[in-house]
Amino acid sequence: MHANWALLVWKPPGRRAGSAGQGAYRYDGRSLSYLAFPLPHGVAASGSLGRIFAIGEDAAGNIWFGTRDNGAWRFNGASLTNFTMEDGLTSRMVWTIYRDKRNALWFGLGDGSVCRFNGKSFDRIY
Repeated sequence: MHANWALLVWKPPGRRAGSAGQGAYRYDGRSLSYLAFPLPHGVAASGSLGRIFAIGEDAAGNIWFGTRDNGAWRFNGASLTNFTMEDGLTSRMVWTIYRDKRNALWFGLGDGSVCRFNGKSFDRIY
């Protein structure tokens, strides 16, 4: 079976988040633990955040997760926001998240397109 790993190192130093396509995990330098999120009402973790294939961080320190079936999720440390095709993504599958030198967030999608987050929604660039 093929495992797809995503890893993010974020501040404070020593904090890491990772996924093997089966939810998200945090490593604090000593132990690995499953990240439990405060999900919006009616959202199941196994269906929404259970298939994470990309992890990124924006300039404000929010952690972003790209999923196989449910677009992108932004975690601000207290709550989650889901971004889908209704928000401009061209596919439900997010393969990669990249922050460039200008702090723009780029998303590589399952249909081969590339979208950039404009602060509220997504613009298709390629």
